[in-house]
Amino acid sequence: MKWPEKSEALEYHGEIAHDKDFTSPIMVFKTDKNFYELSNHKLPTKFYFRVRYVDQWQRFSHFSNTAKVTFTQTQTQTNEPAPKAAINRGDDFYFLGFAPSLIDSQIDSKKISNTSQFALLAGGQKKYHDSIHHLGLLYFPFQQNIEGALSSLDYRFHRKSDSFFWGPSADLMNFNVVYKDKAEISGTVLNLGAHLGGETLSAFPLIWRVDLQASYDVKGYQMKADLSKRLLSTSEYAFLTGLSYRYFTYQGGQYYRFSSLGLQLTLEK
Repeated sequence: MKWPEKSEALEYHGEIAHDKDFTSPIMVFKTDKNFYELSNHKLPTKFYFRVRYVDQWQRFSHFSNTAKVTFTQTQTQTNEPAPKAAINRGDDFYFLGFAPSLIDSQIDSKKISNTSQFALLAGGQKKYHDSIHHLGLLYFPFQQNIEGALSSLDYRFHRKSDSFFWGPSADLMNFNVVYKDKAEISGTVLNLGAHLGGETLSAFPLIWRVDLQASYDVKGYQMKADLSKRLLSTSEYAFLTGLSYRYFTYQGGQYYRFSSLGLQLTLEK
């Protein structure tokens, strides 16, 4: 506690009390300085204090105006390193995962596959200034009454606003399959569209995204939806689980339809 210095003061006398009338002081002190250190005293969080001085002829001045003091607790500094905080996984990371999936596909009116497979996921995400670029590879192998695979290179660009994001997206799909009567189907389709999503859904901490795209030659469209939750997140990695859905149609001489519903398990590093 500090107060203005008086040149004629030989010593300062101070009082501390619960009430501003000082009916029952809880502490008195003397000092030849114009301040007094209270760090080693046990005092209430709120109290009043006043001070007066004594000159060389032992004459007392009037008490100063009453001051009110309120203590607030501060964190004690230590030399121990602070624990690592969980980083925002919306910035830079690589990911690898898989999705046990129910897959259904059709050519014209003939169903060619209705099976369960494992879709593989791999890719990365980078943040540049206020924008985020996401590039992912999705691979569906077929093994039942159809041979081959469907692969998809997915690109997303978005900006974030608090827990909400949006932006354009593109998807380059390649299907190369042979079904049981040895008819071969192959082709490459470029889909362009937009997506939106967020990090909360109905007040729950869930990551969601919806993507709607049309083929560059406007002969088909694709809809994708993801819903996931971080089960574990540290400064080094994050583990997510959730649901993913994809519906794709294209007509290039024949009508193709492909859909999948998967339980997505992903590790981010």
